Amino acid sequence: MLALAPPNNPNCCVPNSDDTPWEFVGSVAVPDTPAAVPDTPASPCVPNSEVEALRETCGSLERALKVRESRIDILNRRVADLVKLKDSIARAREAEVKTAAREATLAARAEASAELDAMRATMERLEASALAKDAGGRGVAALKPAKIDLPKGDTFKFAEVPCFKHFEITSREGLKNKLASFYIDQNKLYWDSWKRDAINQSKYKADWVCDCLSLTDKTDYYEKGDLYTMLTCLLNNVEVNGGPNVGKGCEYHTIQHRVAHWFFPKIVTADYGTFHPKTEANAYAHRQAYLCTTGLKAMWELYEHSKFGGKLWPVGWRDGDHVPHEDKEREKEDEKERKKREAEDVRGGKGKAKRPKR
Repeated sequence: MLALAPPNNPNCCVPNSDDTPWEFVGSVAVPDTPAAVPDTPASPCVPNSEVEALRETCGSLERALKVRESRIDILNRRVADLVKLKDSIARAREAEVKTAAREATLAARAEASAELDAMRATMERLEASALAKDAGGRGVAALKPAKIDLPKGDTFKFAEVPCFKHFEITSREGLKNKLASFYIDQNKLYWDSWKRDAINQSKYKADWVCDCLSLTDKTDYYEKGDLYTMLTCLLNNVEVNGGPNVGKGCEYHTIQHRVAHWFFPKIVTADYGTFHPKTEANAYAHRQAYLCTTGLKAMWELYEHSKFGGKLWPVGWRDGDHVPHEDKEREKEDEKERKKREAEDVRGGKGKAKRPKR
């Protein structure tokens, strides 16, 4: 069979190898069966330069992704380190607070014990004096030694003492009220009677602070009106002074010994043996020295809670706090019972069982 030529060359006849029949449409010969259409179109031809550019782009993106992932890992490790550091600082701070509280408790106990001994000695002296009082009416006051001759007025100006200026303290009365206010808030006093006692007890504290500030012959230790140096010196603040100024190898045995010698030099000397309350005069100087250091310690706490010390003012009693009994002796007994119960709760009730009565 002969096949007709394609339409573009109708005069050419070639053998039909696949035996596809042709027919004429008009003057054009077309096959009876249409040619097959491929299922997948041929892929377009992309220049090699574009392919290389795409490969370079992909490579740069992969490298940037790796750098980003490594930075994220570094940041995660830093965050973990910061969390560990925060926890360690918190634990260290908690340990410091507990240690400071323990040291403050021990110091308060020692101070209370010393004051109790001084008061006991004074009571014994008063009892002995009352028994030995003669018929002429000469009492204990005649045997009370006098302080050194202090100026009638304060030798310093309250306005020139930074701490006093900060608290707007302009007189001894103002210092007494500020010391009392701090004590009331610090100890969360609730009853007005307790607050009145705190105000009355703050008077001797303020007087002793001002007497120490008014000394003019102690410039080797501090200048008059220099509150901070005076407190750190007389209270033997080792952290500030760099070493103890009382004790073994020093001029004075204790801080109370130094105060007693400074203010009662005719009764107490640099010899520590003269500081013991063996006589009425020594007992008086002994007690006054402890009252002085109590006032100085109260002033130091007030100083630490000013802008110069950095500590926050105590909040005082608030609704929801413990309401004590107005009777202080009864409150002391209740406090002992509360502490006893708390200790038993901590032990989990594993204390010794009481033997039942028969």
